[in-house]
Amino acid sequence: MEPATADRQVRHRRVALRLLVVLGMVLALLAAGCGRGNDDAATGVTSTTVAERTDGLPKPEGNVGTIRVASLPIPHNIQFIELPRFAKKYGLDVEWVSFQRYSDTQLAVSRGDVQFAAAGYHTIALETAPTNTKIVAGGNAGAQALVIRNGVEVKAWDDLAGLKLGVAPNSGPDIQFTLAAGEAGFDPTSIKRVNFTTIGPPTIVALQKSEIDGMLCWELNCAQAVNDGHGYYAPLDIGDNPTGNANTLMLANGEWAKAHPNATILLVRAYVDAVEEFRRDKDAWVKAVAAATGAGDPRVLRTAIDKIDLEWKLHRDRAMATAAAYAKLGVSPRDMSEAVESYLDYSYLEAATGKPRAEVGG
Repeated sequence: MEPATADRQVRHRRVALRLLVVLGMVLALLAAGCGRGNDDAATGVTSTTVAERTDGLPKPEGNVGTIRVASLPIPHNIQFIELPRFAKKYGLDVEWVSFQRYSDTQLAVSRGDVQFAAAGYHTIALETAPTNTKIVAGGNAGAQALVIRNGVEVKAWDDLAGLKLGVAPNSGPDIQFTLAAGEAGFDPTSIKRVNFTTIGPPTIVALQKSEIDGMLCWELNCAQAVNDGHGYYAPLDIGDNPTGNANTLMLANGEWAKAHPNATILLVRAYVDAVEEFRRDKDAWVKAVAAATGAGDPRVLRTAIDKIDLEWKLHRDRAMATAAAYAKLGVSPRDMSEAVESYLDYSYLEAATGKPRAEVGG
């Protein structure tokens, strides 16, 4: 065979091989797109905005099994509720379990009944804080506010003096109010407290009947009162204090995370993806909450989530400020700052995001 002919044949084979490689990549992309489309149709929520960072992430251990994640069925726990969908991308099988109280979710994760759970910053600041747990990510700020009855004018802190406010004693909103009042130079004891076991329908009815002038509330109760026309959000930020209105965070069972470090990193990465998607797409957030929880009017949901700042960063300063505040106010019989410090574990967030501790809230 002539050398020129042999060279031409080699070049032809190389071109053909490149074409086959390109064709294979196109087919793979089409198949992946079809897979995502099926998932989206099933959930009613688009996942096209999910962060695509998979470089440098480990593979899950072979014995992971189904990972149980607990949270409350509320708007600011949406990243927990929808975590099963996001975790699939990383080869994890996740089951969401609904609870009604953070004290129960943290007990469940401490005992190993679930592997991960939502908990309140306030619950880890109490002497009853769980053992055998690690705090591996943040959850949200906000979803706690002061709503004033329509017809009562409040423009500044001093306007609250003498008003009757519905309060769940020592609750998150109550503590936030007390701390913010102190920062503003307002005496929180100058209000007339009307105590409720919890903030809910009875409190909203009391607001409607003018039995109280306002309420320190959680979402969705705040949004419900506002949308029903009974009240308005006070132009006072109860989160203007060292805790930053920190509300929830993510706990991991310590033993499970130690035995499955790769799966923990991947789950935290999926959690970050979920937070980022719902921060970008509030319409998807509303749809997902309504679908998962059966929550009512989308207008109420939208009002509520506008008062919620989802986050995955784990803010050490907020956690420590919460622990110090609970001790100072006598809510916790002792300062839990040292214990809270020992719970904070940034290693999974650092590995999941590729960012140093200073950039993930540490």
